[in-house]
Amino acid sequence: MEFKREKWGGIKGDIIELLTNHTYWNLEGINSSIDELEIQLFCDKYMITDEKNMVTGEIADMDELGVNLKEPTKISEIFLRFGDLDHNFFLTDYELRTCAVLYSKKSGRKIVVKTTEPCVQVYTGNFMEGLNAWGIICKKHNAICLETQKPPNAVNFPQFRNSVILKQEIFTFIEQMNDNVFLYILQKLRKNILKKRQNRYCSK
Repeated sequence: MEFKREKWGGIKGDIIELLTNHTYWNLEGINSSIDELEIQLFCDKYMITDEKNMVTGEIADMDELGVNLKEPTKISEIFLRFGDLDHNFFLTDYELRTCAVLYSKKSGRKIVVKTTEPCVQVYTGNFMEGLNAWGIICKKHNAICLETQKPPNAVNFPQFRNSVILKQEIFTFIEQMNDNVFLYILQKLRKNILKKRQNRYCSK
């Protein structure tokens, strides 16, 4: 499965760009916590945040997290050693490459995320409590986001790659995820649609 978005000429002037994919994932189902999922990041550094969870522009080595996310790590271990994640991680180059892998031993499902963007923001569903998802009331840490993007607030930090699309400039970024996850989602959607149709017809 590939996402490809392009932006080209026709705009009246330069614009700031920070596109991302904000999909929530739980490879064990919406009724489960993400605690037992394993995550691996192919990154070297991350952005430090302040007490309000805003990026400061400072960059730290991944080693300072106190947990090795370069190797498959249970998310529960991250919570234990570091805390909730809503952090931006830096990749080493700008070619299409793997930035994150998410895996469930219980279900056997795996997501492999590839991108041409310089960063991936990892958000562990810290504020999901009480949200309604398909009639299910979510709890904290019910899902995780892997958002490929440029650094947050990059336009205000000159040390980061330019996040401005110039007038008439062509812009492209690519994000890829493995097909088996989408196949599972499509199967679930199809099953739910068929169930709704059956209930509708049977109720008449």
